[in-house]
Amino acid sequence: MPQKYSRIQLWPRGRWSAGICRLICCLKKNAEVCWDGKTKWERVLLAILLSVVLANFPGSMAVVAQDELATSEPQSLPDNLWTDPIDGLQFRLRIDKEVWQSWELPFFWLDVRNMTNRSLTGEQLRSLLPFNRHGNHLQIVQKPGEIVSGGDTGGVRLTSFELDSLYLQPGDAFEIGQPGLRDLAGGGEISARLDLKSLGIHQRGSGLEPDTATLSLCFRGPTGPEFLGSPIRVVVLPPGVRAIQEMDDFLTAYDSKGVSVEAGFVPEATRLVDGEELRATFIVRVVGNQAFSYDFGGDYRGSNRHNRFKIDVHDSDGKLLPDPAEGRPDFGGLGTGIRVYPGRLSAQPIDLTKYRTFPGPGQYIVTARFTLENIFMMGGRRISIPVESKFRLTILSRTEENVGAALERWFARCRKTTGEDLNATIDRLCAFGGASAVTGLHDLVLTGSDERKLAAVRGLGLIAAPQSLRVLLELETQPELRITALQSLGAFSDNAAVERVAAALQDRELDVRVAAAGALGRMNSGAAVRALLDRVRERPIDIGPGTGSTDAIVAEQQALLAALGATGAASALPVIRSALDAVDDRVRRAGVAAIIQSSNAEASAVLPEYAEDDDLDFREFVIRQLTETLRQPIEPQWLVPVIQSRNGKSTIGDAPWLLRLYADDLAAPTLVSCLDFDNPRIRSYYNLVIIQQQLACRSGLAIDWISDLNRDGTPEEIAKNCDTLARLRSWVEHYAKQPWREPPEPWRLTGPREAATWGPAIGNVRIRARTNNSVWPEGLPQVLNVDVSNPMSGSVVMDSHPAIVEVEVDGEWYTHDSDVDDRVRGEWHAYKGHRYHSYQLTPHWQRVSDGEPLILKPGPHTARTRLTVPPETSRASLATSLPVKFRVASSAKTSDRESR
Repeated sequence: MPQKYSRIQLWPRGRWSAGICRLICCLKKNAEVCWDGKTKWERVLLAILLSVVLANFPGSMAVVAQDELATSEPQSLPDNLWTDPIDGLQFRLRIDKEVWQSWELPFFWLDVRNMTNRSLTGEQLRSLLPFNRHGNHLQIVQKPGEIVSGGDTGGVRLTSFELDSLYLQPGDAFEIGQPGLRDLAGGGEISARLDLKSLGIHQRGSGLEPDTATLSLCFRGPTGPEFLGSPIRVVVLPPGVRAIQEMDDFLTAYDSKGVSVEAGFVPEATRLVDGEELRATFIVRVVGNQAFSYDFGGDYRGSNRHNRFKIDVHDSDGKLLPDPAEGRPDFGGLGTGIRVYPGRLSAQPIDLTKYRTFPGPGQYIVTARFTLENIFMMGGRRISIPVESKFRLTILSRTEENVGAALERWFARCRKTTGEDLNATIDRLCAFGGASAVTGLHDLVLTGSDERKLAAVRGLGLIAAPQSLRVLLELETQPELRITALQSLGAFSDNAAVERVAAALQDRELDVRVAAAGALGRMNSGAAVRALLDRVRERPIDIGPGTGSTDAIVAEQQALLAALGATGAASALPVIRSALDAVDDRVRRAGVAAIIQSSNAEASAVLPEYAEDDDLDFREFVIRQLTETLRQPIEPQWLVPVIQSRNGKSTIGDAPWLLRLYADDLAAPTLVSCLDFDNPRIRSYYNLVIIQQQLACRSGLAIDWISDLNRDGTPEEIAKNCDTLARLRSWVEHYAKQPWREPPEPWRLTGPREAATWGPAIGNVRIRARTNNSVWPEGLPQVLNVDVSNPMSGSVVMDSHPAIVEVEVDGEWYTHDSDVDDRVRGEWHAYKGHRYHSYQLTPHWQRVSDGEPLILKPGPHTARTRLTVPPETSRASLATSLPVKFRVASSAKTSDRESR
């Protein structure tokens, strides 16, 4: 695909000789871009040809390199037309420009004009405005005149915005739907600013996702939606794209099975300075009338990139640059389908350094590929479009001039963006410029908006240089910047920084003291630790109700403890440990967080002591930190009192969940032991949650429990639940006397051990029988699971009932009544797998020899199964599993009956 690395713009003023001079200067400046691949004589002939053209053109010409386009401001568009008068008022939407960068924040103006001669008060204006809370919207339409507002039109609403919640800049004249609506004089106008972030249109942080759309003001009248006013076209360019024409140059047209798209890779810049981030954007734009979907993702697990992208980079000698992730495994990951509508586009940013390692300054040729496929999105109409782009990258050396020019570009962007993108831009320029960026950050503090000032002060803390420290010490004295400056000073350990921040611990403002504590915690300085300890001694740890503590004192204590934990200092451990015995629960939790943050082995050893704390909520908090953060083993019995304390309450908390995740095969028996065995009511929320939670455990039981939180239940249902609870209680008592450990799950075995769990292959099919529990309660559903595998392709999912299923129990084969479905149903299958892979061992199974029902008595048993896998129905193709062992525990009822 031919690439255009420059733009030629005609200027209708000045003499042609001036244009020639400008052309020559620009060609000289960008020789390696504009003349790449040209011989000396080809360059001379091209210059003569352009000179002749210029001599006959009444204007001048300028060649603008790609990287200079960022400074080209689009012309402001004319105001949109006013709507027809509505109750003496006219409305219009206007926009400053049509094309926006992805990091900018596009905004509109909504104007209201009073066409009457009388002045309208705020109350009168509100009564005349045809706005209501849910009726009027700004609509995105695909093209002018096309209504997609939904409702009566039958279209799809892409986005909408309620006009009574406009985002208004300070000083705007009115607020729609608000009591403070200002007066509007006769013949006057008032305006409100609408930014697309507040509209929620393709919101991405502070900016927008790359796209193109048309907006129009919509009023919902009594007969349905009606669009008033001229539509406004908005184009948000993908990252790195400076103009629409530039995007056109990098995209190639493709057509497959009636789907017309343009796709390609656009570099964020083709000339960069060593140290700048190397990025590109993959763009797909639909140019036909049919929407297009392509698969994305499912290619990142095990690496830090999307492996569907194939990026090759060659240096000037033709040598392929090394792949930094070569040899890493690819475990797939979550995938999705990206749908692109006609006239719209999608964009995926790419960090080129994740695919190739660039050694430094030089010339590089990048070849980027991606195959557009919609295997999972279009049914039988599968489309495969290989997309490939090539572009040249020039990485310049880090001379003072080059670094300064690059920083100038970045600071220009900072003055145009906001929100998350502003902070991201500050991060990038600080990482690139280092100490060279300090002057520009200081200028941004002096001349920027409030938001940009704070972002620049934060950026100064990212640069560990004496120049940055001097500026921060100066800014720390300014009240409006002081908190951010203190936070940034935390990156330094110089005595001047420590002294300034330590002094702020005595400030009257709580926010200042909290910021100072956090900064001292990040300083690698003994003086900072001593300052924090001195402040703690002034604020006693043993605070709480009745001790005169206030929220401000607690908040400061929390900040001080967090800071001490961040230091990791051994001298801070006694103070942090004392916080665990504080009266105030907030301080105790802050002490736990400080211990975890300290990464001190001695401190971590303290926490298990509080896993049996009398405050059960605090105990649960400690156990959660031990498991989730410190990855320490827990005793399941620690959580039993916590769970039981929630009986009769509307919530049970995280304790059952912690058991399920971190207690392995002890989780289910422990959870079942927490049941309220004296409460068979079907309204019991507590028992319902316990049973549901144990279902998700590895060895969870398929418990036959009747539950309905909206009614009392019949005597028969209550009696059945009583019987279930009695059998479970007996099973829990049996486990307490003779605890057992479940064998490892077959798929966790490796090599020959795992292969030995399968039965012999019949054709390309083999099966495996297994149980979730090696010990089952008598009288409750005992479940046999079946795995099906093809040795060549892996696991097989049965989507229908096998034609023949037989079970052998203790050497006797059983078959089931075809009129009775013995598959396990209900919630058990939400956790335990596919519904056709599990069978209940119940009396419905009949012995093949004499028709007797299957009765599992207490004691040990063995079982295996054989079946056909659809569509096979021949008995000769039955696949048979290996036998599995399990045991049925005697229930209390059976024991009493046998003793009598």
